[in-house]
Amino acid sequence: YWLSGIAGTTMVHTLDLGRSIAPMWRARPLRNAVFSADGDTLAVADRDAHADRFALLDVRTGRSLAPYPALALPDGADDQSPIEFMSLSGDGRRSAFGLGTMSDDTQRPDRIHVWDTTRHRRLTTLTSDPVYGFGGLLLSPDGQTVMTADEDGVTAWDARTGERLRIAA
Repeated sequence: YWLSGIAGTTMVHTLDLGRSIAPMWRARPLRNAVFSADGDTLAVADRDAHADRFALLDVRTGRSLAPYPALALPDGADDQSPIEFMSLSGDGRRSAFGLGTMSDDTQRPDRIHVWDTTRHRRLTTLTSDPVYGFGGLLLSPDGQTVMTADEDGVTAWDARTGERLRIAA
């Protein structure tokens, strides 16, 4: 299963027409969704008028495994911005999520929160350059490294401490 999309579009790359995990359709679409490597967990992003909300769901039951703190939307946010970043480690023990700006004139840094999914606590927060922001996010399979993309290239971060490890231009 793989859902992807940009600027309000979503493409389903694989679809299972088996039994639904939810009894009814949602009133509004999810903003983003990412499956764990084993397919047992689904990370989702939803938006209301004031904040983006992220959660981990059990794929078999649809129940919430870990709600995360809501991230307030910046002033002037619309349906297209900010964009949601989400990634799960291959072992499912860590996740990363945050909001990214889509405009170079915001002068506000993006923040990515790295979360310990087994203990339900934040490990660290990564902060982007205030002018360019993050353009992508990926957790390594072992959950030890976070990769972000921005104007400088790809940056590797320590997922536990938030220390910048290296930049590949």
